[in-house]
Amino acid sequence: MLYDLLKPKLVLVEKYNHIIQITDSLIVIRKVNGTIDLFNHDSLKLNNETIEDVTFDVTNNIVAKTTKGWIIYDNNANIIFKDNERRYSSVKITNDGYISLTQMNQNNYPIYGLADMNGEILLPCYSDSLIKVFQDSGELFYILKKYKKVYICNSKGDTISSKYDFISKGREGICIGFNGKFIRDSDAEISGENGTFHAISLDGHVKFTIRCQYLYSFRNGYATIKQDYHYGKVNTDGVIVIPPKYESIGTVKCGLIAARKYGMWGYLDESNNTVIRFEYDMAEDFDEEGKADVSSNGAIATINTKGELLTEWEQDPDFVKCSSYDSIDEATYIKDGLEEAFNGDPSNYWNID
Repeated sequence: MLYDLLKPKLVLVEKYNHIIQITDSLIVIRKVNGTIDLFNHDSLKLNNETIEDVTFDVTNNIVAKTTKGWIIYDNNANIIFKDNERRYSSVKITNDGYISLTQMNQNNYPIYGLADMNGEILLPCYSDSLIKVFQDSGELFYILKKYKKVYICNSKGDTISSKYDFISKGREGICIGFNGKFIRDSDAEISGENGTFHAISLDGHVKFTIRCQYLYSFRNGYATIKQDYHYGKVNTDGVIVIPPKYESIGTVKCGLIAARKYGMWGYLDESNNTVIRFEYDMAEDFDEEGKADVSSNGAIATINTKGELLTEWEQDPDFVKCSSYDSIDEATYIKDGLEEAFNGDPSNYWNID
C-alpha cells in the first residue's frame, strides 16, 4: 500500500513489487507479475496497455514499451506518441527534445528516423546513423548518413549539401564538413591528420575549404582552427586572423580572445595584437559585461577588458602548489640547481623515503 502524506490519503492499494518513480502527477510501479502501471495521486490507473518497461527523460516524459509497441506519455500521462503496430524496434527521447525512431532494414541493420514531441514524423526511418538536428533562423535542418557518407537536409527533407565523412551541427549559418581519416576524442570531436575541412552555408554552398587537423564550429563570427596541435582563429571568409600558434584559445567576447602561450594566459584582439599580457595561470572568456576571471599563483580576481582589476585577489581554497625541480630520480628530488645540490648541503636535496 502507498500512503500520500501530502493529501493525506491512501492512494495505492494495488499489489506491486516496487515503486519505480513518483512525480508530482504520477506514481509508476512495477507489479508482482513484472508489468508496469501508471497511477495518478487519486488512485486512478492511467494506462490501458500492458507496459513491459519504461524509461524517463529529464522532464519526466515516459517512454513505455508495451506488448503492442511503444507509447510516450508526458509527465501527466497524456499520450504524445503511440505505435501499436510494432513498426519500431526502439523509441527514445533525445537530449535535444526529439523522438528518435529505429527500425531494422531487410539486412537486419538499424535505420533511424525522427519525430517531434507532438508525435509528428519529421523524417521516416532512412538514415544509417542517429539523425542530428539543429535550428538556424527558425528552420530545422538534419544531418543524415547513408552508405557511409553524411549530408545535410532541410526541413522538407531535401538534400542541400554534398556528402562528407563527417558534418558538425550548424552554427551561425555554417556547418563544418570533413573528408579524410579521423579519430574521435573524449568529447566526441573529430581530429584529422591534415584532412580537408569545408565551411558549408545552409544553402549548400561551400564558403571555403582549408586543410588542418580540426576546424571547430563558428562562434561570434570566428571558428577555432587546429594546426600542428596549436590553435588559432579563422573568419567566415576562410581568412586566418589569429595564426594557429597558441596552446589553447577561447571564444571571441567583447572583441578579445583568451589564449595560452608558453603555459601562460593572456588576451588578444581580433587582429592578433596582445591587449592583456600573458601573465595568468588561467583566464576565462569575457562575459557580456566585459568581465573575466583570471588566476595567478593560486589566487583569483576579476578584470575588465583593459586588464584592470575589478576585485581584490582572493586565494583559491582548491589550489595545490606544486614545486619544480632540476632533476628527479627514483630516490632523490634535487632542487636549486644540480651544482649546489652536490655541494653537500642537505637543504638542497632530500630522499623521498
